[in-house]
Amino acid sequence: MRCLAVLFVLLLGATQLFGGSGLTFELPTLTVVGSTTAPTTTELAMSFADPDQLGLQTQGFTCGIALDLPTTITEAVPTGQLADLQFGSGPSFFSVVLALTGGSGITIGCVFTTHSPIQTIEFPAVAEPVVILTVQHPPLVTPAESTPLTLSSTLGTPTVLVGYVLGGMQLFPTAIDGELTVVAPQFVRGDSNGDGASDIGDAIFTLSFLFAGGDSARCADALDANDDGLVDVSDAVYTTNWLFLDGSSPAEPWPSCGSDPTADDLPCGLVDGCFP
Repeated sequence: MRCLAVLFVLLLGATQLFGGSGLTFELPTLTVVGSTTAPTTTELAMSFADPDQLGLQTQGFTCGIALDLPTTITEAVPTGQLADLQFGSGPSFFSVVLALTGGSGITIGCVFTTHSPIQTIEFPAVAEPVVILTVQHPPLVTPAESTPLTLSSTLGTPTVLVGYVLGGMQLFPTAIDGELTVVAPQFVRGDSNGDGASDIGDAIFTLSFLFAGGDSARCADALDANDDGLVDVSDAVYTTNWLFLDGSSPAEPWPSCGSDPTADDLPCGLVDGCFP
């Protein structure tokens, strides 16, 4: 990291710091479906914007991204205009430190070009992804677990500031922090079409999905009406018997949203109305 600090001073002359400058650095707020049996890996983007369209010709940036353990960032790669630099070979210098002492997070340092012709990036008014972060969260122990995603100027040794370089000076952007929430799959067993009702439409949806190229299932676990860990014609038969022939009702989670108490390999996405 000392090399990174020296490189910025020597190459870009970043000797003055100013606040309230024009760029915005932004981390997303999002919810993803996790698992109680395996780690959850997801990708999210750190984005930059020039909301006032000042035409800022930026030359590089540094930042720290902090989050709560045990969530970790396992990779950070350039994307968009950053990846397109130098005919698609990316920036001349892109350094990521993933393992930080005393906390969870990463530091990033980037110089767009270190040789002639010098390339700069002018960012749009709307946030544009610059770096794709791969984030890993361990198996869930509660139905929902969250971690803040914070743009931090307190990480690293020496400390890496959140800033960008313009005309040989490092400036402070407006930082917009985010949050990652990982939730356990929530669904109602037997509600195949996800409309919140248990009726013949669910049996028809299952049969159409299996045999007629019907709509894909957002939650295969919901189609598993008989809870045998499979989705097949027996699930449509089970639903029909329950509705019209006094058969057994579906197993939990039913009739309200909940997590599957039995382990299986059926996937389930986030179901509307089943989780706030």
